[in-house]
Amino acid sequence: SVQRFLPDKLILTIKERKPRAIWRNHGKFLLIDQEGYILRNYVSNQERAKHIILFGPNANKKFIDILDILEKQNNNQIEVASLHFIEARRWNILLLNGVVVKLPENKLENAIMTLFTLLKKNNLSGKIQVIDLRLLPEKIFVR
Repeated sequence: SVQRFLPDKLILTIKERKPRAIWRNHGKFLLIDQEGYILRNYVSNQERAKHIILFGPNANKKFIDILDILEKQNNNQIEVASLHFIEARRWNILLLNGVVVKLPENKLENAIMTLFTLLKKNNLSGKIQVIDLRLLPEKIFVR
């Protein structure tokens, strides 16, 4: 920001924006910060390997809540490949092992805690394709 104080004073305030995720929008990969601000409209292969990829309209404005919950709960238990914002109201998680996790619209933190508990107690790698948590706490579907 720039502030000018007449007659001879100019104050510049610089805020560094740090990359937090990559948002795929209209066929382009965009590097974004935690507020969803687009830092660059190109992404290197090195950056793609380092950041989670977001899909879906307005995912850049809504991802910070789910990303914070994942980082707080995860402790490197699962590896997230991408987050998909479905119908502008709920998320799907694609894990690196190919498993799709369908999250509910509400109570996101409870659903993610349930997911970590489920994955910790059961060795499900290679056996499942989808974990559907949309009807928590009543039902969990695993396919």
